Amino acid sequence: MNNRKSDSGISSVLDGSNFLSRRGFSSPLLGAVSVAALLACGVAMPQGAYAADGGQGISTALGVKGGAGGVDGTAAEAEGTKGPAGASITGGGGGATDLTTGNGQAGGNAKLLGGVSATRPTNGGAGAIGLATVSGTVSGGNGAGNLGSGIAGGGAGVGLSTTMDLTVQAGGAVKGGAGGSAGSSSGGGGGGVGVFTSADVTIDALGTVTGGAGGLLAGQGGGGGGAAALLVTGGGTITNSGTLLGGKGGDGRAGFPTGAGGSGGEGIRLINGGTVVNNAGASITGGAAGLNGAGIGGFGVAASSGGAGIKGANLSVLNAGTISGGATTGGGKANAITFTGGVNSLELWSTSLITGNVQAFSAADRFTLGGAGNGSFNAASIGNSAQYRGFGSFEKTGSGTWVLTGVTSALTPWTLSGGTLSIAGDGSLGDAASGLVFNGGTLQTTASFTTNRGMALNTTGKIDTAAATTLTASGILSGAGGLTKTGGGTLELTGDNSYSGETTVSAGKLALSGTGSIAASSRAVVDGTLDISGVADGASIKRLAGAGTVEFGNQTLTLTEANDTFSGDFAGNGGFVLAGGQQMLTGDSSLFAGSSRVEGGILSVNGTLGGTMDVLGGRLQGNGTVGATTNHLGGVIAPGIDGFGTLTVDGTYTSNGGALEIETVLAGDSSQTDLLIITGNSILGTSATQVHVFNVGGLGAQTTADGIKIVQVDGTSAANAFVLNGPAIGGAYSYKLFQNGLANTTDGDWYLRAASLAPTTPVYQNYPQVLLGMIALPTLEQRVGDRRRTVLDGGAETGQQAIWTRIEGAHGHVEANASSADASYDVDTTLVQAGIDGQLSETAAGRLVAGLTAQYSRADADIFSSLGDGGNTTVSYGVGATLTWYGENGFYVDGQAQLATLRSDMNAAVIGKIGDGIHGNGYALSLEAGRKIGLDGAWSLTPQAQLAYASVDFDAFTDPFGANVSLRKGDSLKGRLGAALNYDVQATGSHVYGIANLTYEFLNGTSVAVSGVDLSFEPQRFGGELGLGGTYKWAGGKYTLFGEALASSSFEGSHALKGTAGIIVRF
Repeated sequence: MNNRKSDSGISSVLDGSNFLSRRGFSSPLLGAVSVAALLACGVAMPQGAYAADGGQGISTALGVKGGAGGVDGTAAEAEGTKGPAGASITGGGGGATDLTTGNGQAGGNAKLLGGVSATRPTNGGAGAIGLATVSGTVSGGNGAGNLGSGIAGGGAGVGLSTTMDLTVQAGGAVKGGAGGSAGSSSGGGGGGVGVFTSADVTIDALGTVTGGAGGLLAGQGGGGGGAAALLVTGGGTITNSGTLLGGKGGDGRAGFPTGAGGSGGEGIRLINGGTVVNNAGASITGGAAGLNGAGIGGFGVAASSGGAGIKGANLSVLNAGTISGGATTGGGKANAITFTGGVNSLELWSTSLITGNVQAFSAADRFTLGGAGNGSFNAASIGNSAQYRGFGSFEKTGSGTWVLTGVTSALTPWTLSGGTLSIAGDGSLGDAASGLVFNGGTLQTTASFTTNRGMALNTTGKIDTAAATTLTASGILSGAGGLTKTGGGTLELTGDNSYSGETTVSAGKLALSGTGSIAASSRAVVDGTLDISGVADGASIKRLAGAGTVEFGNQTLTLTEANDTFSGDFAGNGGFVLAGGQQMLTGDSSLFAGSSRVEGGILSVNGTLGGTMDVLGGRLQGNGTVGATTNHLGGVIAPGIDGFGTLTVDGTYTSNGGALEIETVLAGDSSQTDLLIITGNSILGTSATQVHVFNVGGLGAQTTADGIKIVQVDGTSAANAFVLNGPAIGGAYSYKLFQNGLANTTDGDWYLRAASLAPTTPVYQNYPQVLLGMIALPTLEQRVGDRRRTVLDGGAETGQQAIWTRIEGAHGHVEANASSADASYDVDTTLVQAGIDGQLSETAAGRLVAGLTAQYSRADADIFSSLGDGGNTTVSYGVGATLTWYGENGFYVDGQAQLATLRSDMNAAVIGKIGDGIHGNGYALSLEAGRKIGLDGAWSLTPQAQLAYASVDFDAFTDPFGANVSLRKGDSLKGRLGAALNYDVQATGSHVYGIANLTYEFLNGTSVAVSGVDLSFEPQRFGGELGLGGTYKWAGGKYTLFGEALASSSFEGSHALKGTAGIIVRF
């Protein structure tokens, strides 16, 4: 007969009464499933015995044991032992469960007076194999009963054996077979497992799985062991929304000296680890123990026990339903959960109900309160002699709130990973040595108490104290996480805490007392109250933010790394210190009666800060109000923040040498500006306040009234309390600081007025003049010496081509005929020039010579003015061309043209550099004519005239004060009339000469515009020059040395000395 189904599901009723199996042989189906299929699917054999045993038999002889009950394990281990030989009647042991197949095994036969029967009891068969769903009833076959004989009860068959994921649907039921009842004094058969699987199992609501009951016994035999409802060998996941019930152990005969009853089966037994999820409304219950015979203790026979609700190693159990241990004979329950090895976890949800103890395997096992619902748990149920035993770690997860009631002395190191754990006393958390770890959860306290346990803030930990209660934490809070205080009560910290995350006071009060500290915390966000009044020696925090209250008492709070805005208020009489960073205060702390100090960083006050203020270092700024203020050397006060603003000192201002920074538009009287208002007196202490003015786009203008008010003093204003530090320059104007207005000469206020041109203007004004001097063209004699030889002087030159070079150095002092900036200047010029020229043509009338030139020059000018001195340094590179006619009658005409590029650096005294790499360019043209007239012998006279035009330009630039500087006029037209008296050495062609010149500047000078203001320099027009020079030739005129020294004067203060020397090589 073969009742195997090809479908993976079943909805009809199946039982295994026809699937009979006897010890030593089996049906093909069971053989295949039990050995081949299960081993092929990786079902692990148990490593050692499990204690769901059949009952032990006894003997008619007092004190003699009968056959031992079977032990859940292999088939051989699970079969009950026969009664031992002897004169008396000895009962056989009850059968247990074969963990390799889920089938029950037979009990042991009794030893009767006629001996032990050799007849093997018949086992029941499996109800079904290989199903994926069950919606009807599946039952394993019962073991054969053998009442009235010495033959044991047969083992029961498994209800369902499968290697596929299984779902027992609503209304579906799987039952293991019942063990067979024994004959006289024989052991009852073991019950069959409800479901035997290596895969995942889901039991829907109203689905049931029941383990088979152990067989009954008669006489001196032992009862059969009940079987597990689920036996899982593959480490799968069991999700239960229905009912799981372990099989009941087989009973002995009540009131008679019979053997022990069988032990109950487990609700779930997992061989190789796994996960159990027991949903709300579901139940898992171990089987009840079988009744024991009377007087078994006298035979040394152990009584039977109920089955555990869940049993196994390396398990993860989540319970929202009910888990119970099986009833034990004589009262009590077996363990609800027994962890037998590995690392295990138990998580309870709010609907959890556990009856019976939970035994952890080691301290590596974890106990968790989780889920989204709210629940309550009695901490007193944790401990080695309490309900929950042996756990080494405790955790709160999920979003719900669990209330811990009761107390325990056990070590219960709680980790809060989610939701809220609520306590009314420290004892609920166990021994203080346990500590407390925050991984994102909240600790809620509902009464006042003190804890000295350490707390590790791995992530942000929340502590919620109920209104009108105080939690005093004297242990150390450590870790990389932060602390958030919630609830209307008070959290008092007395330890030197080391946690580095952010501290947030969302509600209630965070109080520091004694040596309490949060100095290591990265930031304090105070939206409730931070109270430091109880600390012994002040408090330190890195940063302060929020909108709450800081209560100082008489203590001092120091910010060390500020970078936040605090919009709340300060209260008390203590001290506030900014040691570093940037702190903004926008709240109303007008009632604060303490002292504030800025020792470093930037304190911005946009609200009101009462008490006193000392600016010792760093910077005080803002648009708010501070109390009486002392500005010390090293400190800075600056009204406004990122724009113009007004800062009010409500009280006395004392100057001890600090700085006042003012941003203003340097223009007319009504210009926008920062303003410092002093409602009391200004007092000159150790030294004046240094006022630094920063121009914000002002182009400068004449002030016509009081000027630009930057300090308002409502009380008595000390003279010299404020002095201007450095120039205040707007465009072309320099502003000075004045006390008192012009309309009200005793108002005590301080004003900026445009008093004169800026000290930079002389440098800008004289700049084009220096450039023109650098591109001025020389005379013919200065450039190439004497090249006026004629045929009458001795014939042709040695060569008609030549290369030459010369150097020139000059020092001059230049006074102006008229100067907008009242400036003169000294200039030192160095020039190196080289050229090549050659004869283009020669006729009877004379020769025409053309040339090319290149030059480098440098000028260093020192400018002097009542407005301020300065200077510039300019380098120039130029190229040029020349064309000269030498007539045989001594007449000559020389033309020159030159282009130059210039680059300049400018500086002003005190200020420093005001122009860097200013680019310019220029050109010059010259025409010179003269005639050498012979006199007596070697003497001759050369009258000459020269007219030179030069023009320069430079790129407009913006100076450090925002002034735009550009050229308006930069040219010159200069004439020269002169005569040279020559003495020629006929033998060598050398000569010496003296020269006298008169010069005249035809144009009206140069001018520049500084932010629209014209600055002009008109040079002195007339001048005179006297010079000496000469040439020396050798090698037949191939080589010529030449030079000239020249002194000049304007006869009105300008003067100069210039020297030039060069060499010509003809070829």
